[in-house]
This record gives sequence, structure tokens and C-alpha cells, in this order.
Amino acid sequence: MKKLLSVEASAGSGKTFRLANRYIALLNLDNPVNIIAITFTNKAANEMKERIVKFLNLLKKSDDKLDEKKRKEKKNIIEMICNELGINENDLLSKTDILIKKFLTNDVNIQTIDSFINKILRKFSFFAGFRSNFDVGDIDREIIFKEFLKDLKTDEFKLLIDIAKKEEKFSSLLNLFEDLYEKDKELQGVKSENVNK
Repeated sequence: MKKLLSVEASAGSGKTFRLANRYIALLNLDNPVNIIAITFTNKAANEMKERIVKFLNLLKKSDDKLDEKKRKEKKNIIEMICNELGINENDLLSKTDILIKKFLTNDVNIQTIDSFINKILRKFSFFAGFRSNFDVGDIDREIIFKEFLKDLKTDEFKLLIDIAKKEEKFSSLLNLFEDLYEKDKELQGVKSENVNK
């Protein structure tokens, strides 16, 4: 079983289902404090926690107490986890109570990237040279943008003005930069050309 897994897929494709099963498989092997699941949003982190509890409770229920849809879901969960771990169904189901207890009584690390980074920064704040009770605030884009503009050379500033003029949809340079920031991944590797040609 691979220790690290990254799931990248579109909305509604079953990422949470896959990751919740993966988490339960890892829970069979280790303590929750040693397992980390990182998401982009609090909503996704909460959904994953809820799904794990739901799946663990589903594994605990006997098939005769489940409707056809739930039996099929339980079968899919068991199949995925057993394949991942290389164990049989009975081995997995015999551990369900232990898994539920481990999950509910330990510090669970299912969180956003921001929360994870903050946790690390607080733990090692002394070595980074700041207080552990720091606050995280919003970045004032206007101030950063003004500082950026102050640092530009005259020819660089003129080039930005030319770009903004050619792109009529931008009402200001700040809007241009916000749009570029949002599309950063698409722009990686793109070489810029002189727009004055």
C-alpha cells in the first residue's frame, strides 16, 4: 500500500468516497494522529469526516438491516478497502468497533491546507522567529498592489499600461493582476512577448 495518495478529479466524480475509504484503510494500519488528509476547503474537510463516520457505521451494521442501496454501498466500501490492504472481508469487519473508537477518541488530522500550515507554523514558531499566538489576517491587495507599482521601473510600468489597454475587459491594472493571479496555473510556462511590436 502506498503511503501517500493525491486525488485530483472534477466535482462529483467520487473523490470524497475514494478518500474516505483510503482513510479507513490507513486507520486499519495506524493511529489517526499519524494520518493526515488535506483538502482545500473546510466544507470538504467536514464532508470527509462525516463520510468516514458514515462508512464506519455502515460497516458495523448487518446486511439484513440495510436496504439494497446501502448493501451495495457497503459492498463497494469493503471491496475497495480490502483491495487496498490485501485483507479479507471478515478481517475488516471484525475490526470495525476498534476503528470507530480510534477515529472518535483521537486527534483527527483532516483539515484544510491553511489549517495544516498554521499548525506547523505554531509548533515551530520559535525557529521561524515569531510568536506562536500569531493571527492570520486578510491581505490588503490594494496596499500590496501600490507597493508593487512603486517598485516598477518606468519601462516596466509602461509595458503594464500597454497590456491593460490591449485588454479592454480590464477596468484597471488591479483587475488585470487579479485575473492573472486566478489564471496563474494556466499561464505557467507561457513566454511573454513585447506588446509594442
